[in-house]
Amino acid sequence: MNPKDAPNNSDIPVEIDFSSGTRGKFFQQNAVLNLPVDLDTKTQDSRRSIVNEKGVKVSAPTNEGLK
Repeated sequence: MNPKDAPNNSDIPVEIDFSSGTRGKFFQQNAVLNLPVDLDTKTQDSRRSIVNEKGVKVSAPTNEGLK
């Protein structure tokens, strides 16, 4: 991006020098990523009623439905 075209963000440098950075500093070999799921209101209400009837965790019926 041309610096002249950049938005006026005076607190953000135009260019960042990563030459002294450390590769893999925060890498964890066996890290597990749990993705959040955003449900619409109707689906969430449906899941909530199933959970109340069965007495299980909120994630259980959703996980079963996705399998």
